Amino acid sequence: PYTLASVASLFTGEHVDVHHVIHAGDLLPDVLPTLAETFRAAGYRTHGASSNLHVHERFGFARGFDTFTWHDPAVGRVPHHVVPESLLADVEAHLADDDPRPAFVYAHLMPPH
Repeated sequence: PYTLASVASLFTGEHVDVHHVIHAGDLLPDVLPTLAETFRAAGYRTHGASSNLHVHERFGFARGFDTFTWHDPAVGRVPHHVVPESLLADVEAHLADDDPRPAFVYAHLMPPH
């Protein structure tokens, strides 16, 4: 599988035969709870950050996150094999927040991808 289907499985715990997110443009079904929704319901503050075009709110991957940011690698011409500094700063800021709730932060980084 590729990114869109794999992250849909990661976020829902379901096989592609269940979530049906297979092709570019497929949306994560609203009826399947996401990992972020589960953490948020348990009292966590949730944040997601991605520089991957497929891990984007337009496909439903922001659902359950209090905040979700997409860091366009084209801004500053960051090669795909490099993590944008803005994404790292974004994640660090959310981890350093003085909010007393536990944090669930998802960072989709292209190099280990």
